Amino acid sequence: MHPTIARFSVQLTRSAPLARPSLAATTSTLKTCNRLTFPVQRHVLTAQRTMASKPTRGERPGSKPMDRPPRDGEITARFITYVDAEGQVVQQRAPLEQVLRQYDSSKYFLVQVGGGPTPVCRLFEKKAMFERQKAKKKSKQVKTPEAIVKEIMLGWNVSAHDMDHKLRHAKQFLDKGNKVKIEIVNKKGQVRLTRDEQKEYVDRIMEQLTEYKPTKPPAFSGGTCIMQFEKK
Repeated sequence: MHPTIARFSVQLTRSAPLARPSLAATTSTLKTCNRLTFPVQRHVLTAQRTMASKPTRGERPGSKPMDRPPRDGEITARFITYVDAEGQVVQQRAPLEQVLRQYDSSKYFLVQVGGGPTPVCRLFEKKAMFERQKAKKKSKQVKTPEAIVKEIMLGWNVSAHDMDHKLRHAKQFLDKGNKVKIEIVNKKGQVRLTRDEQKEYVDRIMEQLTEYKPTKPPAFSGGTCIMQFEKK
């Protein structure tokens, strides 16, 4: 062997082995890596949350789902049957994303009115929809006296005093404009009347309410009789 090569081999064998990194050094390196990567992960998560919370086209920011059909960006189908505001079918199996770009979302809603693989979605004018909803809500809140039906229940063997008392209440309701439904029933423990006796009882009631209009004449069903009156 060449003398130079021999000396180099001896130096290699005598050199100290490579030092392994200590546990403290490894831990420090990992902490440094975490400090570098954590901000990136945080920014990625923030971007994902922002995209998820961003309202779709046609939705108002912060709006909550209501008890109504899906509309605009709430529609989940990829393809729809597109119907215009006049009720005419514009396109069968139309891509939803394409349709959402075609109409003026400041004036119209695209409302899903049918189901199936390609649900029927129709345009509705926003102003007309809001006016209908407002009128519907108002009609529910305001009830005219004529729309209210008061119920008076009597027994076949009620005393004359009790009958006069209850019919006096019926007249008060009728004078206010309410409708009054009078129901005569068999009460437990009372003696049952024959049909002729029941008719006489009904005639007495009709005589006391002659100044009012009978909208439903006396109708017998088993042991019950029902009639209804309103103001003339």
